[in-house]
Amino acid sequence: MSLIYSRNSKIFKSILLASGLCGVVWGIIAIIYAENWFESLGHAELFQAMGLYELALGIAYFMASNNPLRNWQIVFIGFIIKITLSFGYLYYSLVKVEPDFIFQMILITDLVWILPFALVLYNAYIHDQLLDNEMIGLQAASLNSIMHTMDTNKQNNLYKLSEQQPVLLVFLRHFGCSFCRDTLMRIGELRKGIEDKQIKIVLVNMYDNATAEDNLKEYNLADLDYIADEESILYKTFKLRRATFSQIFGIKVFIKMLKIFFIKGTFSSLTEQADTFQMPGIFLVKNGNIIQQYNYTSIADTPPILEIIEDATLIQSN
Repeated sequence: MSLIYSRNSKIFKSILLASGLCGVVWGIIAIIYAENWFESLGHAELFQAMGLYELALGIAYFMASNNPLRNWQIVFIGFIIKITLSFGYLYYSLVKVEPDFIFQMILITDLVWILPFALVLYNAYIHDQLLDNEMIGLQAASLNSIMHTMDTNKQNNLYKLSEQQPVLLVFLRHFGCSFCRDTLMRIGELRKGIEDKQIKIVLVNMYDNATAEDNLKEYNLADLDYIADEESILYKTFKLRRATFSQIFGIKVFIKMLKIFFIKGTFSSLTEQADTFQMPGIFLVKNGNIIQQYNYTSIADTPPILEIIEDATLIQSN
């Protein structure tokens, strides 16, 4: 039995609508009747707060049901919450006797939805990977033509820039990513050495120019050329794929994230404007051709930028 369904399958919408309905009904009941279930006022108020929380989640599921796979972030948050609450409540029931209806409510609102939510998340992941492959296939054969259409914030054409001098194209992840912030810090530190080799730095991001400028100002890089690739066209032209689960959630990524946080004080935050699963990349381009590149194995990689550009003098002389 295949677990992959059509992107437009009604099963995903049905899962969120049904879960949303359970959350809303349970939330309302908990808010109204909690005081009748518990002798302790403190327990009743806590349960009412939980009911309000379930009510809010139920409404969120209703809103996400119009496009469940695109709104996978809401499903993912609900998935984590349902797992946490289910195991938390089950553990609590082992050490303290609770009324039977409490377990029944947990079963209805949380436990039974773990597998259906996992199905939605799995299909969201698979379909995004399939779409990623299609986009890369469509753009892969048109490197020069796409570069001709890409202008930086300073109205410099990317292809013409590569004719004038080697261009170090730095494809960034979202600005909320701690590794993206670390890359920007490193670019700031290495900038003089790169530009002394007559190499042009161009940053590629998935935001509009105004948002990019505001973020790059924090690293004193707003005066660099950068490209607003909001549709990720240039990313796919350079065959930069979306990250796999291990590339973004692996243990090495987590350890590196903690290391960066404690050493440099950078941390990750969510963003709505950019694809949080997009892999970064670094390319040295001359005359519209890729001379050197660094292929990330995970989002936590630290690319050897100086090694990438070390042959720049030889490249310019050819």
